[in-house]
Amino acid sequence: MEDSKIQYHEVDFLLPVHRFNIGFSYLSKRGLPFIREFILRLVHLGPVNQMNLADFLGLSEREIDEAINDLLIKSEIEYCDDGCVTLSKGARGYFSDYGESPQVATVQQTVSTFAFELVGLNCIGSKRTDDDWKCGVSVDVNSERVGLSDQYANSSFQNQFYSLLEKGYMSHIVDSDKKTFPSIYKVDSVTRIGVEPKRVPQVFNIDFHGGILERDGLEEFDNDEEIIESVSASLNSMMSADNTKAVLEVMDSLDDKVCSRYIQSDLLDIQAFISDVISSVGSRDNTQVFLGPSYLSANSHRVRGALSEIFDSMSVEHVNDIPDLLWVAPSDSCWAMSNRFKDFKCDIFERKMTKGKKAKRLFNPKLYLPLLGNEDRSGYKRWKNILPDLSDCHGYIDGSFGGVAEFIVLPRRFALVSYHVVKPDYSSVSVPIGFFTTDAALVSNVENYVLGRLSGAHDLDNDVDLGAFSDLAGSIFNTKSHA
Repeated sequence: MEDSKIQYHEVDFLLPVHRFNIGFSYLSKRGLPFIREFILRLVHLGPVNQMNLADFLGLSEREIDEAINDLLIKSEIEYCDDGCVTLSKGARGYFSDYGESPQVATVQQTVSTFAFELVGLNCIGSKRTDDDWKCGVSVDVNSERVGLSDQYANSSFQNQFYSLLEKGYMSHIVDSDKKTFPSIYKVDSVTRIGVEPKRVPQVFNIDFHGGILERDGLEEFDNDEEIIESVSASLNSMMSADNTKAVLEVMDSLDDKVCSRYIQSDLLDIQAFISDVISSVGSRDNTQVFLGPSYLSANSHRVRGALSEIFDSMSVEHVNDIPDLLWVAPSDSCWAMSNRFKDFKCDIFERKMTKGKKAKRLFNPKLYLPLLGNEDRSGYKRWKNILPDLSDCHGYIDGSFGGVAEFIVLPRRFALVSYHVVKPDYSSVSVPIGFFTTDAALVSNVENYVLGRLSGAHDLDNDVDLGAFSDLAGSIFNTKSHA
């Protein structure tokens, strides 16, 4: 809550990145052999008689003749009318100042690896991002830039050459003792060697009066303008219609007395809700409200803390029937689009078994994801592309919970309800408001509602509960493939 703001959402955007081996030639300056350097340094001060050079350097007549002839062949010195030698015009460029050592530009070749994100064509270094395409929104790039990415990388590399040197991406061609950087001579080859995503988390904040704050800039990119525009375009394409009416209907079905007081008609009293969220942080109340998805850092800490106490208690209890921990996902295009979701899910579901030699099962995790039916091929593929693991996932008929609510239920012990409010004229992403509770009456109320919906029939052909994704895969693709 620093700087009078509170986070209400976080969405990861995945920028396509192409990695290249780029072969290039560059000009660098190097020092000269001792005799050659000192003759040039002396002549740089002014024309000098050849024999005076020999005396100063302790060279024989034959040795000074060989040295002078070598410099004449290299066009680094020339004779004056009085027989003295002086620097050629070209050799004067070897010196940055009087008394300095001469530096000669030489062309050298090397091959290095660079990665460019294709939205703003920013180089993001040479190392792999070590990321995947899960739990994030893939940002579209026009097909020409993808197909001709090697050409775009070529021009971007040349334009950003000095910036890349300053960032240390080519330390192997920089001499730390030199005052100047090498310069690009030409690009010899550009070979694409891989494709991967660059994950860019976007945080959405609100002030204490309910005002939506502008998103922060992307300081890690030199050119963030195109990325910000593309992120905004992605958000616009994801936005759905105002769902306040559907939220109120679910609240009414649940007889929700916790969150219903913050929504009247189509008005969301976010200021009052924020005030209560701030008051509940750090409290030990058995019912607490929260703002944002359950997996946001501040929320997940509180939810995991409450569940951890329950799991610890269950681990020492004798249980005849192992309960299902039910997690029902909403039909919110922003839901699960963050690495924080992946971590949150893993932290909860891995507690299904106790540790040690005599491990004990505490619950059966079931994550219910919305589908149009048991033959929804595109919906199945969408979830397979979003989530890293479908082993604990089940399907349910989309809209059975109004499409607006998220639930986590551990029967008789814990319940979480989150309403993903969409108001396009207010926020570019959903505004999740909700509560979690260990109050027995509230838990029972949510449990009965969720189990009642899941056990019902959607129509003559489909139950609401479509079953495990591993079974759905066979019916959808007519094969024995597994999730």
